[in-house]
Amino acid sequence: MALCTEVAAMTGIAESVPAARKLVDDALDSGRATERFARMVTALGGPADFVEAMDSHLAPAPIIRDVFAAGQGIIAAIDTKGVGMAVVALGGGRTMPSDSIDHTVGF
Repeated sequence: MALCTEVAAMTGIAESVPAARKLVDDALDSGRATERFARMVTALGGPADFVEAMDSHLAPAPIIRDVFAAGQGIIAAIDTKGVGMAVVALGGGRTMPSDSIDHTVGF
């Protein structure tokens, strides 16, 4: 949300950060963001009904666990490379173009 808001403000799509936030909220609330995502999936060769029938197109992960914070606070940093490499190590990414991807892997 914050990234979309900043991009809308920086590119001049919105006149200010508050106006940009309203645009982002409106896109989500109206369903326009979901419609755009569905068109992107289809344009990339995915199924036209992906949004409506996501569970029939994606297998569930064999292990699903909720992870809760130990307390309240604000995330100040994320080791994105470390997270990405962990996904690759679990099979959810590639080290070689010929590698297959396990689409049930994710964080």
